[in-house]
Amino acid sequence: MPPSNRINSYERKPTIESGNVDIEGAVQSASIEDTAAGRTLFGANPEIDLDRVIRTEDVDFEVFMRDELEVFLNESTNENDAAYIELNVNGDYKLAVRGDTVKMRRYHVAVLAQAKQSRVRQRKVVNPDGSMGFVEENVLSLTYPFSVTHDPNPRKGGAWLKQMLSSPV
Repeated sequence: MPPSNRINSYERKPTIESGNVDIEGAVQSASIEDTAAGRTLFGANPEIDLDRVIRTEDVDFEVFMRDELEVFLNESTNENDAAYIELNVNGDYKLAVRGDTVKMRRYHVAVLAQAKQSRVRQRKVVNPDGSMGFVEENVLSLTYPFSVTHDPNPRKGGAWLKQMLSSPV
């Protein structure tokens, strides 16, 4: 079949430009005079959204979680495990080598304390009638065993770490 001699044309459709759109309830800038006089767009007494106010307990907890601890990471007993541990908490990346002491923030230690693996252990039991059986028990262990060698807040930090290690997840 011979090629067609038609030329395809393209017609651009009219678009909406941002300058042509009226914005309902547009935000207006406050003048320097209004700001200096204490007047705002919301009036003399603006309402404060109490749901967004940060409590001092939250700030104290954030400061506590940012404490830098010295942590010794035990070497793995499994030869197939990686020699490195990668921790990433809200973009704060930490690479640690097993068998070394590392300085890391408390929130990194929280990830280590919550990284647990579960396995089933069978225990042999002998019933009163002489029959034998097995009882299955769920055993949790740390994926990355560690110990804290220095904590700048040992009293509160020790209780916090015990609570983190005792939780099943």
